[in-house]
Amino acid sequence: MAFQIPYTSKQPVTDFSLPFATTKYATALTAATDTPLTVPASSNRWIAVMKCTAVPDGVWVSYNAAFTEPTFAALTSAELVCECGTAREVVAGDILHFYTAGTGASVSVELYSYLVNN
Repeated sequence: MAFQIPYTSKQPVTDFSLPFATTKYATALTAATDTPLTVPASSNRWIAVMKCTAVPDGVWVSYNAAFTEPTFAALTSAELVCECGTAREVVAGDILHFYTAGTGASVSVELYSYLVNN
């Protein structure tokens, strides 16, 4: 069995040097509409590389919860997706909810199967 180096949060957030993903999704977001993506079960664990177009209102992603407008007082599971890429570990069946208040936003999600040694 070949040794595999696990993906860790200390690695850069860019997707430089990653191969082309074979599991990928893209959509144009509708303003003020929660747009969900269910992580497929063809692998148990994934690294999701999420990218978006630059829009004044930003693009938010919420993890396993419908999007709610964030405030400084309470930020449940939402975070901004950046244009250069945001990478997070997800598992089969997780649901990513994308949202923007503005118009003209597109999102892409590339999924890389994540194999672990334990």
